[in-house]
Amino acid sequence: MRRLSLLILLLLISSLPLTADAPEPYHPDEFPQWALDLRRGSVITLGAVPVTLLVSRMFYDIGRFGLRSFEQGQVAGEYAPLFFAPPDGVPLDDTDRTRILAIGVSAAAIIAVIDYYLGVRERRE
Repeated sequence: MRRLSLLILLLLISSLPLTADAPEPYHPDEFPQWALDLRRGSVITLGAVPVTLLVSRMFYDIGRFGLRSFEQGQVAGEYAPLFFAPPDGVPLDDTDRTRILAIGVSAAAIIAVIDYYLGVRERRE
C-alpha cells in the first residue's frame, strides 16, 4: 500500500509544470521567410504524398491495362486495374512499384513548388 501511495505521489509531482510561465508566442519576424517557405513546402509535400501515390497507382494501372489491351487487340482482363483485376491477374513487379513511387513523390513535390510560386505571387500583391 505504501508503494502505491508513493507511486501516486510521484506521478502527481511529475505531472506538475516546472514553470508557471506560459510559452511566449512566435513573433512574425522571428524566422526568415525562406525558412517559413521551406517548412510550408515540406509539410505540403509530405501531406500530398499519400494522395499522389493513390492517384498515380490508379492512373498507372489504367494505363497499363490500356496498353496491354491495345497490344493484344482485345481486352486484357488479367491487367485490369485495382479492384477489377481477377485473383490470378498479373501483379505489379518491382519496376512498376518504383515507377509509381517516383511518379507519386514527384507529383507531391510539383504540388509544393506550385504552392510556393502561388505564395510568392500573393505576397507581391
